[in-house]
Amino acid sequence: MQGAIRALLTSLKRYKTIPTNGIALFSGVQPIAPGSAAAPTTMSESISSATSASSSPSSSERERLMVREIEPIKPLRTGMYHCDGKFHVGPLMEQLTDEVAYGFVILDGAGCHMYSVSGDSYSLVWKHGDPSLPKKHGRGGQSAPRFGRIRQIARAAWISIVAKQLNVAFTDKTTGNVNASGIVLCGSGELKQHLQQRTNVLDDRVAASILPTLVDLQYGGQAGLQEAIKKAAPLINDHSFTRQRGILVTFMEGVSNDTGLIAYGAEDTLHALHAGAVETLLLSETLSYRRVMYRNVYSQETHIDFVDESKEIPTAPSHVRSAMRQASSDDLDIGWASGNNGQSSSSSLHATATGGEKVSEWRVELSEPLLDYLVGVVHQVGASVQLISPASTQGAQFDSAFGGIGAILRWNIPLPSAEMPSDLEDSDGGYDFDF
Repeated sequence: MQGAIRALLTSLKRYKTIPTNGIALFSGVQPIAPGSAAAPTTMSESISSATSASSSPSSSERERLMVREIEPIKPLRTGMYHCDGKFHVGPLMEQLTDEVAYGFVILDGAGCHMYSVSGDSYSLVWKHGDPSLPKKHGRGGQSAPRFGRIRQIARAAWISIVAKQLNVAFTDKTTGNVNASGIVLCGSGELKQHLQQRTNVLDDRVAASILPTLVDLQYGGQAGLQEAIKKAAPLINDHSFTRQRGILVTFMEGVSNDTGLIAYGAEDTLHALHAGAVETLLLSETLSYRRVMYRNVYSQETHIDFVDESKEIPTAPSHVRSAMRQASSDDLDIGWASGNNGQSSSSSLHATATGGEKVSEWRVELSEPLLDYLVGVVHQVGASVQLISPASTQGAQFDSAFGGIGAILRWNIPLPSAEMPSDLEDSDGGYDFDF
């Protein structure tokens, strides 16, 4: 253990300042099998390997002390020291989960603090000190109505400043969308009610993201943040469920009324996404499909298919497989009609396929998870994403009936499914989806 601590101290000397999000240090002993040519990867490992080898030159198995430094992607809020037979990486693994960000506005007569809270981490977005608002009582020298009007004017000006800054703090400068799933107004006075009602200053998108229930606090500023998070937990859970249910209702109504502003299935949804027509992208939490790109080795033509991750990737794209199945069926009918007892020739199958293409002409050029591909496309077009939980009735229906992927469109555009000839569809209703 003393050697591990010395190695950690040596590793820390390379840092002039502590990283912004903190640092996680791990040190442990790794056995080296006899005859192994594994080379040390750090200076600490080289020193420890040499020390271990010199201390036990006749040992049949040497040991190497390994040191790893990890800069977390989010700030570490707690310190931890463990000497155990395994590494404790729980705080780092929690940071890998996709947390939803919520905005917290703590407002009172002493100032305003705006925070962005995601999981167990938070960041200060904006703060303003004492706005110097007039008290309810003065020293005299002016009438009570005049004093009251001055106080109301000062409070209204302060609310306008906070409302304008609220528009800036929780709006993405690139896409113009609200970068928080919800905004919670907190405070110890009545100023939060006035801020909620200042609709003439608040952006419509920001105003729609403000949760209708306000949170009363005993303290203001950073001291009241933990209290606000604790009291707002039930509101956030209800808001997330209500938002998901409202989006699903809009989606289902668009499908039933055939408004033309709904797309579902991987092909139609991605077509609308590339066209920039998607306003809200709906993805099931259990979506498990891969995006597979095929390339013809002769014509260099490419084709995209979407395959369930639980199934094996086919050797040819769907339109070639469909044409081969159709050719097999037609040739079987011809064989029975001509008295060949239903036997078909392989040459006629290849000749009947679309364009004379064969399965052997296609190669799988790229295979990637569909979710990874969608993340990159969504950021480019500026669409919002809503994850759908299959725990609810509507969520389970969306997952089973629509393949777990769909979109609410900004405008009506022609979709590939409306133009696809029926003879090119898979016999199982495919495009490799079970809709």
